[in-house]
Amino acid sequence: MKAMVKEVDSHQDNEHWELKKRSSIPAGKKVLPAVWAMKRKRRIATREIYKWKARLNIHGGKQTKGVDYWETYSPMVTWNAIRMFMTLAM
Repeated sequence: MKAMVKEVDSHQDNEHWELKKRSSIPAGKKVLPAVWAMKRKRRIATREIYKWKARLNIHGGKQTKGVDYWETYSPMVTWNAIRMFMTLAM
């Protein structure tokens, strides 16, 4: 439960979203479904669980371009950019 609270707080602190009550959503707008993905971290020697990590995954495939979103962003790097940074680093 602590991991879930930490994940939600992190998104709010970084202003990724603003939580709203379902009753405040205008008619005709849809709320995207979400799923929690939980992962446990174990110590190698003893195999005891020492930490839980949580990630909230939104089903973005249910969105319609031009209605629910207008642009996408995916960070990508090209080999030319990597070579340039390596050259500058030397």
